[in-house]
Amino acid sequence: MASRRGVLTGLSTNVLVLGLVSLLTDVSSEMIYPILPLFLTGIGATGAVIGLIEGAAETTASLLKVVSGRLSDMLGKRKPFLTSGYGLSTVAKPLLFFATSYWHVFAVRILERTGKGLRSVPRDALIADSTDKEIMGKAYGVHKAMDSTGAVIGPLLVVPVLLAAATVTTDTYRSIFLLATIPAALAVGVLFLFVKEPER
Repeated sequence: MASRRGVLTGLSTNVLVLGLVSLLTDVSSEMIYPILPLFLTGIGATGAVIGLIEGAAETTASLLKVVSGRLSDMLGKRKPFLTSGYGLSTVAKPLLFFATSYWHVFAVRILERTGKGLRSVPRDALIADSTDKEIMGKAYGVHKAMDSTGAVIGPLLVVPVLLAAATVTTDTYRSIFLLATIPAALAVGVLFLFVKEPER
């Protein structure tokens, strides 16, 4: 217990809450990502199409990081980018339930990665705004550790669902997409209620 207090000493509420938000979001995302290629194959996508979808989605996120970071600095606000970014990603996930074509998945992945691009840089800036420079490394380390923990938990939660299914079909994957919405929605709720813009 003493060592845990030592690790968290000096960290602001914003840093701890954003760590929890990232953990929950990664639980949600990592419930989906390992099975998404299997789902796409099940609805007729080829390997090339799967690569195109993921490449376009990640490119969208990368380009938007430049824009969102600059706009966040200009407006002097971080939280609106976080709430809209995490919110978009959360809305996108259950839409996969309705996908019947790989083009539907393409659109959903672009929407989800748009959310990622909007939130990532302003979130990191908010961590910096909320942390004394003497413990900046610790703040980012704790946040990354919580983020990575979510990435481990997510796939583990999928295993019981797959094992419980007599036959794994695209409908099995659809049920997982819906379940993955729960931690994502919790993350948005926690963010909205507990993260505050620091005084600058």
